[in-house]
Amino acid sequence: MNLRANSVQLCVRILLILTISTSCFAQDTTQTKQLRPQTRSGIDKQYFGSYLKDTRDILISPVKWKASQWISLAAIGATTGVLFAYDDEIKRLSQKWRTPLTNDISRYGLEPWGKGTYSMPLMAGFYLHGLIWNNERSRRVGLLGVKAFLLTGAFTQVMKYAFQRQRPDATDNPYIFEGFWGSYKHEAFFSGHTSTFFAVATIIACEYKDKRLIPPLVYTIAGIASLSRIHDNRHWASDVFIGAVVGYGIGKLIYSHNNWGIQISPAVSRNTTGLHVVIPLN
Repeated sequence: MNLRANSVQLCVRILLILTISTSCFAQDTTQTKQLRPQTRSGIDKQYFGSYLKDTRDILISPVKWKASQWISLAAIGATTGVLFAYDDEIKRLSQKWRTPLTNDISRYGLEPWGKGTYSMPLMAGFYLHGLIWNNERSRRVGLLGVKAFLLTGAFTQVMKYAFQRQRPDATDNPYIFEGFWGSYKHEAFFSGHTSTFFAVATIIACEYKDKRLIPPLVYTIAGIASLSRIHDNRHWASDVFIGAVVGYGIGKLIYSHNNWGIQISPAVSRNTTGLHVVIPLN
């Protein structure tokens, strides 16, 4: 297959990823708010069935385009293009700044988050806390965090095989994409550590958006952990950026499809007894 055909296919695949991710961003604001109960925070048939439903929604999300999503796509595409142009330079700088200390920090303090070594026990902790103390939010974070990690990881792996970009520790040329016809040994584009950790971080940030410090804290940790993939010379900067975009988008979609934010509480006054229902409209 000639270079021109490969380039066209590469552009189409990147556009598909950006389309799905950008569509995911707006799911929590563009979908129709329906009166239905929140997903139960338990491990049951409904929970496992939601894996298939959310996978379907991730794949068909581009059909719900609006003007804001076109704008988001343009911004993401432009940023990706700039990073592609500077991938090799960013690699040289990151490797110039590496030291034995930063290697240890990355190996033991950052890289395990994206691999699930730290993030999955954290999700188990959330779920157990919810069971023991009957905390609905903790149970929901634990279950949705695991789902976001697994679905994002599966989607990312498919894309890795579709692009088969060579890693920076294997080449100095950031523009080598083997595509479906490659050796299936190269999995740089895009970063799975980044996408899965950002998906989990987004679940936590969405659930605790009423806590001012939690969203910036979890996104800061996810960002620093993701940059370690560039430091470790395992990913180009553009791999990490797209991984963050995809993880954030899928995390937002999964959370919005499994939590409608409906709050129900008792309402008692001198003359009436009933329920107080709050339904968010934005």
